Amino acid sequence: MMPVILSAVLALSAMPAALAGTFQLVPNTTPTPVEISGKRYVIIKIDGNVLFKVAQPEGLQSIKWKFSNGNPVDGNGAGPHDIKYDKEAGWGAVNPVQIEVKRKVGDQNCNTPFKRVAAVVVPMIEPDTGQAGTNGDMVPSNKGATGEKHYVSPKKDAEFVTFKAKFGSEFAFGDALEWEGGEEVAGSPEKRKVSRAATGKTVLNIKRKNDGVEVARLNVWIVWADVQASKVSGPSILYIQNNTRSRVTAVWDFEATVQPVSIFTTADDIPDMTGGNETRVPNWDKPHAFDGNPLGDATYKWDLTRQWRERSLIPTLSTGDLNWPPGGSMSGTLPHSNLIQQTSPNTAANGYPADELEGNDDGGNDDNPYVTTGKLTESDSPTLSPANAAGTVGDTVESRIQFRVFVRAEINKKWYPISDYSPWRLHGKLKKADEAVDDQDYNGDGDKLDVLWIDNGSASDSTNNGW
Repeated sequence: MMPVILSAVLALSAMPAALAGTFQLVPNTTPTPVEISGKRYVIIKIDGNVLFKVAQPEGLQSIKWKFSNGNPVDGNGAGPHDIKYDKEAGWGAVNPVQIEVKRKVGDQNCNTPFKRVAAVVVPMIEPDTGQAGTNGDMVPSNKGATGEKHYVSPKKDAEFVTFKAKFGSEFAFGDALEWEGGEEVAGSPEKRKVSRAATGKTVLNIKRKNDGVEVARLNVWIVWADVQASKVSGPSILYIQNNTRSRVTAVWDFEATVQPVSIFTTADDIPDMTGGNETRVPNWDKPHAFDGNPLGDATYKWDLTRQWRERSLIPTLSTGDLNWPPGGSMSGTLPHSNLIQQTSPNTAANGYPADELEGNDDGGNDDNPYVTTGKLTESDSPTLSPANAAGTVGDTVESRIQFRVFVRAEINKKWYPISDYSPWRLHGKLKKADEAVDDQDYNGDGDKLDVLWIDNGSASDSTNNGW
């Protein structure tokens, strides 16, 4: 930031004007102050410097300065005084500059008490009322206090995030300032909006109208991820443990890349969302319905997770006949001909968690997106596995196991969904059969002597159909 040399004309009134006259502070200024309604304003960036100097008048005895929110806040003598505006209290505000002059001409004392001769304005861009904490938030720079300002918001069609210029209240925005980037807000020239309809980075600038120099900047990041669910195999029927148990399973992989990937380029000035999460994810310490272990927390501020619901149509077996651990809340819920299991501490009517951000079946395989350039991965292999000794020939069991995978991000200590839900399912359907009666070697062990559970139309695909 180039220093600013301030000029003003200061009239002395402690003696007759004919004798005292006027004296002039250095008339050249860089950049040129803006005069609005008879007042002079020097407009600079945060942490900018202004150089103040006055030509020494006749009979000068002392000059004292007061620089509101400057560093330093005062000074003595004609100068130059190099003042840095690095105090947060002065940002977004009008900071008066005052001078007290004492001089003696002949035998006359010519004193002027502290009087405002100019003001330094340090504009800021901040979220408009009701924006921060609702559609995203400000995030500090990875470059620290000297870095740029950032706002991060999830993508949302037909929505905007709105910002306003903060520069004090002594003049209108258009008197001295202008916007670059973003879109106009009708009827509010001091405001600017950025569309959330597409991912990307939008730079908002405030510039001085008189010379086009940038005096405030905010980077607005619209983020989103598209989750891809890919079936690796299944549904497959397996016969395990010396034919003591049958199992139907499916294996799925999931991948999501957060856009724009430039938000993960740590060599650049980006929002600092690196490292571990600062706020726990919803219900992280609550027991998993299947085994009773904690649902688990995220590892980073960007997290690929999933929600789970399950409907049990198992009218003849108890939970002890399945591979359901006794520690989970599903234990003891069977037999039942049609039961929506409570898979979350707060289950919605559709069977999924009521909290859109809860991952009640998080796999815990968390990737660091600053290493993978925004890519997050996960896998899962749900099963239905009854004991072959359970039930009688002709019995059926069915578990409608459904999921939806999504990405969440912690933006300034609050979690937000940053993807749509990607649905998938395993509907495990088995029937108790007798190899001898059916004249089939179902498990391929070379005989037809086993009584076991066989596939009865299981399905696994990327839908939540058939719930």
